[in-house]
Amino acid sequence: MWYQSRSLVFYRSNIIISVTGLTVKPSDDVVQTATDVVFSMSYDTGEDVEFTIDYGDGSSGTFNDVHDVLAHKYYVPGKYKSKYQQNLLSYRVLASTEVTVADSIEDKSVVFSCPPVVKPTVVVTCNLTTITGGFVTMEIDYGDESDKVVMGLPDTNIQALGPLIPQHLTPEMAPKESGYMLVIPQREPVNTRGRLSAVQLWALESGAMAVMVLRKNVLKEQLNKVLEFEIVHVIQITVEIGHQYVTLTDTPEVLPGDIIGFISTMAKVSYRLIFNNVKLTGNHTQKKNLIWVLLLFDMQETVIPQEIITNTQKVHYLQAIVNNPIELGVQYLFNKKTVFCISCDTKTRSGLKRPLAGLKLSVNPPDVSTTEQVTIEIKISGGTFVDVIWEFGDGRSKKEFLREVKKGGKYEKTYKYPEPGVYVIRVKASNPHANFTQVHILKAQRPVLPIYGVTTNTPQILPSAIMFELTYPGSELLPTNATAVFTFGDKKLGSGMFQKEGEVELYIVQMANGTTLMNSSDTTYTTMFQEYLRTIMYKKTTDPVFLFLYLMEPVEGLIAIDNVNATLEEEEDKEFEIYLERVGTDTCLLVDYDDGTVLRAFGNGETCNDTAEEVVWEGELENPLVIRHSYISKGYIDAFFKAFNAISEVNTTVRFFITNQTCKAPDLAIRNRIPSYYLAPETFRSLPVVLYSYTTMKCNDSADTVRSWSGFRLNETNGQVIEEIDLTMVDSYRKSMLYLRPFFS
Repeated sequence: MWYQSRSLVFYRSNIIISVTGLTVKPSDDVVQTATDVVFSMSYDTGEDVEFTIDYGDGSSGTFNDVHDVLAHKYYVPGKYKSKYQQNLLSYRVLASTEVTVADSIEDKSVVFSCPPVVKPTVVVTCNLTTITGGFVTMEIDYGDESDKVVMGLPDTNIQALGPLIPQHLTPEMAPKESGYMLVIPQREPVNTRGRLSAVQLWALESGAMAVMVLRKNVLKEQLNKVLEFEIVHVIQITVEIGHQYVTLTDTPEVLPGDIIGFISTMAKVSYRLIFNNVKLTGNHTQKKNLIWVLLLFDMQETVIPQEIITNTQKVHYLQAIVNNPIELGVQYLFNKKTVFCISCDTKTRSGLKRPLAGLKLSVNPPDVSTTEQVTIEIKISGGTFVDVIWEFGDGRSKKEFLREVKKGGKYEKTYKYPEPGVYVIRVKASNPHANFTQVHILKAQRPVLPIYGVTTNTPQILPSAIMFELTYPGSELLPTNATAVFTFGDKKLGSGMFQKEGEVELYIVQMANGTTLMNSSDTTYTTMFQEYLRTIMYKKTTDPVFLFLYLMEPVEGLIAIDNVNATLEEEEDKEFEIYLERVGTDTCLLVDYDDGTVLRAFGNGETCNDTAEEVVWEGELENPLVIRHSYISKGYIDAFFKAFNAISEVNTTVRFFITNQTCKAPDLAIRNRIPSYYLAPETFRSLPVVLYSYTTMKCNDSADTVRSWSGFRLNETNGQVIEEIDLTMVDSYRKSMLYLRPFFS
């Protein structure tokens, strides 16, 4: 007797409760450097979940208790996007928030000086220099019992050279190095004049080390000039094991093109290997072009030839912080002969509000059916501490407070209108300096659903009339502003349209057997029944034939604007702004930069792939669209732009010249300017008017610039220019400060 073998297999699974409603919020969205930011996290559902947090500055961590206090410090000013992610292999849940870090101001970073002796009739110029500081106000007391002058200072610019520095030990960190060497942790040079103020690093061993500034040097006595680096500054520091942010007591000046390195002596700086720069080919490895460099040389030398620069597969965790000082001149006129004590007080602004510059509103689609959602998008230009009120036109509204308008200024809401009608969508944005309102009128209508039918009295003997009846279920509401078109098959058409916009009330009177007695918008119906019994006969009809049409909007009005005069020495990106009067349906934008590179495509991917050319899809087509491209050779360029879809096509060409000269047009601005004529403050004619300007000049060659002031008399009601005021007789006509004496006319 044979027995068939059997086996029993058990399968076991765990129920995973998905995470929903994951949110994260910082203790404050604007903080100063080296200040704790506490992140609070919550979720609606989920069980035994582990989370990973990325603070946006190279640091990360994991935790499984939402009640844990997640405190973190940022040391470099800027905007950081902190991301929280739930760790499950099957799916991901992500939440993020943004924190703005402002540079803190210190006493040693502020220098204020005035001339010790001046004549009473001479304007005094006091100079202020700040190396660090963000969101800073300055208060000056001239000591002559006049009102104190309070003004906001621009934020100092920070350049962080090097990789992001984690504040904890990571698995990528390699063992400590040995030897005495000079390491340049990046090829990224200093791009503007400033002060080397601090370094951030991760040390595997404590002790002394030195930070060095290297500058390009060309030997003049040689015919074939060789590029060399000269050591111009050496700063000695001492570090401990772990994450370190060291503020330098000596802040040397650095110039564009300088590179920052360090000498590893007693202290050892951590590093990681660049695995993604090694390409595997069979049993061998092929080194690609590396961007990190290492210098090995005799430390007794002070000049480093470029030939000894060698590539390495190491990224050292050292970041150099370069501050760009702000230098301002403040002028004042004293009327008495005596000794005055001038004081200057600088502090971080906690509630400074920048004025709004504009508000744009767009609604997509502009009109909508009652079964679809509409997207309401606004774009706010500039501004802080902004109140935004969304009014949807149906009696509902929503209010938001924006401490600072995010980059791009785009905010959107999705909304659904379940009832037909005309709705006035109104969005208001305001702060104490300015306010704007934008309005859009939206029409919401009921769509035509495929639930209608057609009945006839056929068959009939000619020439009897054939009656057609369009029926719609009595349980459904009629579509609004709908049109019915009948094709009778003999090349004749019949149509009917509800002329009244909005909701149409249709009254239907039916017998119990289904006989329709009335189907109209009349409010009364009168009938007389002659029979007590009726027989209803239904005739079968053929199924309807549907023809689906895809209606497209053409693309129109392509405009490309050249924004930047790019140069080669600074390796600048060329910037273009592309505008479309009408974007169209399923539109693709092709860009030919005329430098031999592959065509770039924006917009609908299927339309872009229909072209015979090789293209690289970059992203969605926005209007306006800002794109950038880096050119590597000089000369005339004819950049070609083409926007097209299945039914239309427009194109344009922009011609410009790429040069290797590094001069830019001066950037001239008036300090504390008033954005609108109706916000101008009132002043008495018996008081002088003083205006200050500042000029930003970016040029490495000799150049002559001339500036002058212009004045205009405006209409106080509408801001129109009435006449131009001649300022050529004013002494300060061509100076940075314009001074108009009392009773000037």
